[in-house]
Amino acid sequence: ILRGSSTLIYGCNAVGGVINLYDDSIPVYHSGSDFKNQFISRFSSVNDGWYNGGIIFHEMNNFIFQMYATRRTTSDYDVPSFELHHEDEEPTLNAHEDEEMDYVNNSQSDIKTFGLGGTYHFDKGYVGLSYSNYDSIYGVPNHEASILDVNKKKTSLRAFYNFDQAYFDSMH
Repeated sequence: ILRGSSTLIYGCNAVGGVINLYDDSIPVYHSGSDFKNQFISRFSSVNDGWYNGGIIFHEMNNFIFQMYATRRTTSDYDVPSFELHHEDEEPTLNAHEDEEMDYVNNSQSDIKTFGLGGTYHFDKGYVGLSYSNYDSIYGVPNHEASILDVNKKKTSLRAFYNFDQAYFDSMH
């Protein structure tokens, strides 16, 4: 995490700070690296939510490949029973319309991710490429029952070369 004057090289929009995040979307082998295949499944009772995901790595000669996928689905959140009061715009004899609730309406979600990447390693460095896809549909608990649909596709390139020269040691 970078803060203060060190964020100036990232532009004026970095006033709040910069977080430098590396993930395994482009698998890079460093001495001591250990790529482990993982599969995860979780359930949450508060919203009948399921999370399933996995990542697979494969090494072949100078190449390392990875592929991952996740899916998270939830229903509306269960909550302790409460009474919801609605105010009518015009005064009437029934100015308050009461409704008993035991869940948060429109708090459901369906999130899917997918990605793959590969890296070619050589004596003085590596070159890697990845693609990822993120699809999310989720509700916003409000009186309008808003639904947000977010789709993001991302392609990344990462490279390293060790010059081992007087003026430049390496290039990222």
